[in-house]
Amino acid sequence: MNGRCSVPDQPTEDTPQQVVERELRAAQEQVRRVAEQLRAALAEDERRTKEES
Repeated sequence: MNGRCSVPDQPTEDTPQQVVERELRAAQEQVRRVAEQLRAALAEDERRTKEES
């Protein structure tokens, strides 16, 4: 991944700061989704462990 978006017809008036802020928000959203999936998987594992004991 080279850090550049391959979105066609992106407005050219974006400043480097706007590009970085947009990429940061996208990365934060991706981290939030992964964390949510991990929490759900952990809760499921804990539930299964309690059922087995």
